[in-house]
Amino acid sequence: MKILSLKFILITLFLLSILCSCRKNEDFKKLIYRSGGFGTNDYHLILNKNGNFSLEIEHNPLDDIVDSAKIGKFEGKLSESRMLQIQKAVSIVSTNGYDYHNPELAFDSGIYEVGVMTTTSTKIFKTHNATNNFRKDIIELLNEVCENDPKFKVKISR
Repeated sequence: MKILSLKFILITLFLLSILCSCRKNEDFKKLIYRSGGFGTNDYHLILNKNGNFSLEIEHNPLDDIVDSAKIGKFEGKLSESRMLQIQKAVSIVSTNGYDYHNPELAFDSGIYEVGVMTTTSTKIFKTHNATNNFRKDIIELLNEVCENDPKFKVKISR
């Protein structure tokens, strides 16, 4: 009888641990992305869960040519497929133990900050030396949004 109850307890604990580990990641309410520094473009992106975004792009002083059409404040809306890509990237980098910061000292790299807000928490990933996986998993995607996705320049009234 004791062996049967012990087996039941072990099986129950095992099933509970599986259920807890399979918990679905929460969708983000807002994502904030900032980049800048040595040799990187200065982006400040705020993306809402519905795909609407605001973006500020500053001039990179290391660029020889200044294109005023690509500098300033912009607004836009991401496509559904792009939002799915971003949600997938957020779920990857939000997993416990995800390594986003390379501890090796680097003086000539940009600073990246990704803030993910959900209904229950906020996670901020800030690094001056991102790992290759972090670059591949989310930074390249967010840079692509900032550089290539449709956006409309916002006129600033003075």
